Amino acid sequence: MEFALDKCLCFWGVSEMHITLLLALSLCAHAYTSCGAGSVMIQNAVISPNPTRPGGSLGVQVAGVASRLVPLGSSLSVSVSYIGVTVYSTTGQLCPQLASGCPAAKDESLLLNIHTALPSAVPSSIRYSLRLKAASTDNEQLFCVDIPFSVVAKQGRQKPAPLQSEVASFTD
Repeated sequence: MEFALDKCLCFWGVSEMHITLLLALSLCAHAYTSCGAGSVMIQNAVISPNPTRPGGSLGVQVAGVASRLVPLGSSLSVSVSYIGVTVYSTTGQLCPQLASGCPAAKDESLLLNIHTALPSAVPSSIRYSLRLKAASTDNEQLFCVDIPFSVVAKQGRQKPAPLQSEVASFTD
């Protein structure tokens, strides 16, 4: 896997350049990887929050630039896998998920946004991989990206701290 610290720092913007290298490395530990060439050059792909919790919400944002027209009717397949086994998959339309919609012109910046709620029964303490794969109406691959994410156990209700009663001592 190629480590792209400059891409990670660029995503956070100039105003956040004060972050330390250690923090940058931990943020980039969940970096995306390409799973195939396409006509959309992916610049960044992020899952937030990562890690997430069962029953929580999950947001996916992918930014890229189209090297050709992205036509209305392009498809998007979404799959989630654990150790190579697909545990969820769905296919739908790409265009409604794009901030600018379709058609998207050549050299246009694209921003894909997906928000969903995770079922509360999702197994936790597991590292998953989310694959997003888009194709045009003529079945040309637009992009394919794998984004790792983790699900951590839901925090149980925390018991309130015991009250410390102050006992006044009276002396005669």
